[in-house]
Amino acid sequence: MINESFKRRLFWIGQSKIVRGTSAFVAVIVLWEFLSSLRLYNTLLFPGPRRIAMAFSDMFVSGEWFGDLRDSGVRYSLGFVLGSVIGVGLGTLTGRIPVLRDTLGVLLNYMRSTPSVALIPLVIVWFGIGEEAKVFVVAWGVTFPVWVNTHSGIAEVEKEYVWAARSLGAEGSDLYWEVYLPRAVPFVIAGTRIAIATGFFSLAAAEMAGAFGGVAFRIFHSHQMFRTDKMMVGILTIGALGVLCDRLFVSLTGWLLPWWRGESQLDK
Repeated sequence: MINESFKRRLFWIGQSKIVRGTSAFVAVIVLWEFLSSLRLYNTLLFPGPRRIAMAFSDMFVSGEWFGDLRDSGVRYSLGFVLGSVIGVGLGTLTGRIPVLRDTLGVLLNYMRSTPSVALIPLVIVWFGIGEEAKVFVVAWGVTFPVWVNTHSGIAEVEKEYVWAARSLGAEGSDLYWEVYLPRAVPFVIAGTRIAIATGFFSLAAAEMAGAFGGVAFRIFHSHQMFRTDKMMVGILTIGALGVLCDRLFVSLTGWLLPWWRGESQLDK
């Protein structure tokens, strides 16, 4: 009886997404370290996990890693909030007002095709290499995914919903808060989740182009010093930050919108 209970417990543990994901991650690290120990390639160019862990330990103890994390976190947070607010606002305008859809919408479509990396030289001319430049570049990368999805959500609200709300006396801002915005919420969430990743792309480009601190700055600086171990620490840190922000966003969405969590696929 004990054996059967133990087997069932092992089966359910094996079915856990966390366990499966962790197992795959651990397997990759073990294989990576094994290949590195065999010296089948130049480990100076592609260091193994042990060497990367030692570099991380040095950066952790010296406070260098925390300083870079702080600088990047502040820039990303400000740019992400600014870009999200602008994106939702623009999406609401172009989604609801046909004139703006045919004018401002066309201009925004052109602008979103311009990668944030291409803007960096001009942004440096405008703002210098101060924090404003990094925040602007991050906001640029965040704005357009949020705008596109918000625009789609607002524009695709069924006319029957609007007619029904108006028949009950809803007009003006009431229509927006009670019909358009609730209907567009899934689109806004999708756009914001995409923007989490694009914001990190923009942050990395901005910090590599001109900064005196930050995770991506450390990657670029380590490249100049040929410290591939520290470069890998920075790369892995950015990846971990992206995953962490995504998971936090999913959790926050499930907490704020429990009624929608079951219908979405955010937790998969």
